[in-house]
Amino acid sequence: AISAVELNSNGSLLISGAEEGSIYIHAVCGAEATHEYEVPNKVIAVNWLENENSFSCCTQNGELYIFDVRSGGKEPLYKIATFPESLAVSVTSCSLTADRQRVVIGNDTGDIVFCNLGSLRNKEKRNIVNLKHRDSDVKSSVTCLEGRSIDGTICVGYGNGMIQQYVMKVKNQERT
Repeated sequence: AISAVELNSNGSLLISGAEEGSIYIHAVCGAEATHEYEVPNKVIAVNWLENENSFSCCTQNGELYIFDVRSGGKEPLYKIATFPESLAVSVTSCSLTADRQRVVIGNDTGDIVFCNLGSLRNKEKRNIVNLKHRDSDVKSSVTCLEGRSIDGTICVGYGNGMIQQYVMKVKNQERT
C-alpha cells in the first residue's frame, strides 16, 4: 500500500513510498517508474529536497535516508538514526521546512525531532539531529505535522485532538 507521495515543484515527477519500504519516482506523464529504491521499513514520508535532484525518506523506525536521483545508484547518500535506540519509538509524521534544509519528525510518544540537512552537505556530523520539543501537557502521539511555513512555524496535530504551533528559530544553520 502507498503510504506517502509528493510532486516536485513543476509537477513533472511524483515520488511515492510504500508500507513495505519501496520508493518509486514516476514521470507524471508516464505509466512506469523511472527510478526504484528500497528501505527496510515502512515509509512514513518522502520529500524532494531543495534542488529536486535528491529526496529524503523517513521510515517508521525513525531512520532518515537521503537519496541522489542523478547518480542512478540504489544506495542512500546518508542514513541517519533520528531517535536514540533507547527510546524505541515509532515515527508517525515527517515534514520539510520551507527552505527544504531541515526535516521535522514526530513520533508516537509526542516528541518532535529536527534534522539539519545543511550539516550533512557540509560534512558536519554534529548538530544533525536535535530533540526539538516534547510538550509535557500533550501526552499523545504526533499524528501529523507541517513545517513549511516561511516564518519557521511548525504546526503539530496530536492523537488527543490538540493542535500546537511551535516557532523554530535558526541561527547560523543551527537550532536555537
